[in-house]
Amino acid sequence: MEWSFLFFFNSALLGVGLAMDAFSVSMANGLHDPQMSRRRGVQIAGTFAIFQAVMPMTGWVCVHTIVELFSSFEKFIPWIALILLGYIGGKMLIEGIKGEETEEAAELSAGVLFMQGVATSIDALAVGITFACVPVEIMAASLGVRDFHVYVLTNGIFASAHLPGRDAVSLVRHVPTVSVHLGRVEAVNEISRELAAGRLGVAEAEQRLAEARTVSRITPRVETMACIVGAAGFAYLFGGTLADMPVAAIGGLLESLVCRYFARHGINRIFTDIVAAFCCTFWAAAAQAAFPVVSANAAIIGALMVLTPGVALTMGVRDILNGDYLSGSIRLLDALLIAGSIAGGVVLGWIMARGLGVA
Repeated sequence: MEWSFLFFFNSALLGVGLAMDAFSVSMANGLHDPQMSRRRGVQIAGTFAIFQAVMPMTGWVCVHTIVELFSSFEKFIPWIALILLGYIGGKMLIEGIKGEETEEAAELSAGVLFMQGVATSIDALAVGITFACVPVEIMAASLGVRDFHVYVLTNGIFASAHLPGRDAVSLVRHVPTVSVHLGRVEAVNEISRELAAGRLGVAEAEQRLAEARTVSRITPRVETMACIVGAAGFAYLFGGTLADMPVAAIGGLLESLVCRYFARHGINRIFTDIVAAFCCTFWAAAAQAAFPVVSANAAIIGALMVLTPGVALTMGVRDILNGDYLSGSIRLLDALLIAGSIAGGVVLGWIMARGLGVA
């Protein structure tokens, strides 16, 4: 491993990204108890820091030592985080609606703090698993391949290899612009680990790779439900009220329906985002006109968070910092186009709403 400023800078960026959920939960704890003592604040920060440090190491150890036992548990990690955070957030919402403010809730019991630490660090556990992913060069060496080189862009893969006693081989593969399927990525990662460990032959690896291509995506209903819940949650997180959450949820539903319909007909992402943002904005403006208690801004922000190109932007910056200027520029351009499309849809939505007198 090369120890350099870039290594520490990338690690710091990764740490900040992983700690954003802990930051959000800490803000909620502070709002829940405005009179919290400094000592209690340090205890909360220390608890989250310990879990954020331990979980990546736990993931790395699990892959290298008990991978057979851990592989069956790994797929449940996102659901565990969802259940824990859902329980914590739901409990806080119910207490806020009922107006209950007990001493135990105000003091944030050790059990609840422990649960928060586990829930906010589950993603760090998953990242620790990815730290143990096998580099392509190691996997190639285990198969007897020499002078292996690979260059990957967002829409293409270029690879060359030299087998002993054979001519060098070069391959170019075009990768269509599609969304990332993490289930298939995990299946390929598992194949690479077993290849590098010598537990898998080439023929069996090709068969497993064909099976990985058939891993199904989540159902449209689950994806739509995620958009609805995510939009409502983000609206509340960004300062909205309980009245704004249903409006943001319906905005998330509209976005999901638009994206699914346009994807089914092969319409490109830019136009899809413009129409989705337009529908969401117009709906929120109309809801605010009909119900003054609703804040259109909070509902729009919450719903649009579902469309934001966070992965493309983060990976683009990271590629450029790593010296992959072409790949990073492509990712950043993609992120900027998506962000511009969303902004354009919001502007069109407000113009239409004002033109019709609903904003």
